[in-house]
Amino acid sequence: MTWRCEAAVVLMWAVRLFDDLPLPREETDTTEIVSRMPEMSTPPWNFIRALELRSKSEILDASDLIYRMHWATRQARIDGNKAPGGLVPGMVQEWHHAINWLTIYDEDPSEWDAVPTDT
Repeated sequence: MTWRCEAAVVLMWAVRLFDDLPLPREETDTTEIVSRMPEMSTPPWNFIRALELRSKSEILDASDLIYRMHWATRQARIDGNKAPGGLVPGMVQEWHHAINWLTIYDEDPSEWDAVPTDT
């Protein structure tokens, strides 16, 4: 389940709940995710209305970088090497999943569990 939290980080970055998207070198502290969400007792509508999606170019730049990181970590595994640059392969996989869902990579945004992460 904690890996899915990494996907949430990308989605939260896309709506400006995180200022930047650093390289995925260490797992995100889940308290960082929870602290950016409204309290359970608070209706979510004001929170949702206040979200602002980043520009297409920012999202597509992130998509390109994440794709390249995923390719590099997969190739390293195939070659029997460690992931380059201290990247955490599981995080990269989740980031790729989230950005592909966000950009409707497979043209079917309704199927979160079926989003491909081919490289």
